[in-house]
Amino acid sequence: MRAHETMESLDQLVNDPSKSYQDLAQQFYPGGLVFRKMIIAKMAGNSACEEICNGSREMIESWRTKDAVFADQHMRVYEKIYGRLASL
Repeated sequence: MRAHETMESLDQLVNDPSKSYQDLAQQFYPGGLVFRKMIIAKMAGNSACEEICNGSREMIESWRTKDAVFADQHMRVYEKIYGRLASL
């Protein structure tokens, strides 16, 4: 959060609907980006958190055509994170 003083400003950056996943992956380390977007949205109190989580799920599902094992592994992590975020 070096360049961002609040969680809300970081949320605005990583969950900006005008930025594509590829744009964000170039700006941030792409590993786990779909999960970080969810966590940051929840921590910032983003009212679109559920939509962001759904978008992350759709992104993971889209990977299934290229690598089903990779997608399955990520879906298991998604389910754990989503469940924990829902309990907060």
